[in-house]
Amino acid sequence: STLILDAISENRLVVLCGPPGSGKSMVIENLTASLPSWDIIRINFSSTTTSDDLLRYLLQRCDYKKGPNNLFLCPKTNRNLIIFCDEINLSNRDQYGTQSAICLLRQLLELKGFYRRDRIWVKLERIKFVAACNPPSYIGRSNLIGKFLRHTFILYVDYPSHDCLQ
Repeated sequence: STLILDAISENRLVVLCGPPGSGKSMVIENLTASLPSWDIIRINFSSTTTSDDLLRYLLQRCDYKKGPNNLFLCPKTNRNLIIFCDEINLSNRDQYGTQSAICLLRQLLELKGFYRRDRIWVKLERIKFVAACNPPSYIGRSNLIGKFLRHTFILYVDYPSHDCLQ
């Protein structure tokens, strides 16, 4: 928990990687439940997830706020927001080899904002990201690109041992 919270506070994307059923999602949900000033949105990635889908989820829980020099995207509540991207390595590549949802996520992490369609820069405020994925060796999974991974903190979550379950 401490490693995950430290990485989140440093604006690093925490990616929990491990086999199906190893408890990755449960770790994230239990962690965020213990943070009273945080809300969580779970986005289940699929092979068809696009950057538009990711933005749509953000806009459902966030509002634009005008600052003196910037436009901000902030959670609708006064609480902080964690976007939990589950199965992050399921999205397919387009004809250029790009995963648009991953590219947008990388931009949000690297630049802490995005350009709207009307070319206005929007800065994120009080929004953090965590993710989970299965290893790329599993069917239907793809490798995440290095440009994206350099912004992440990857933790491997394996099945709990028999002793741990007792």
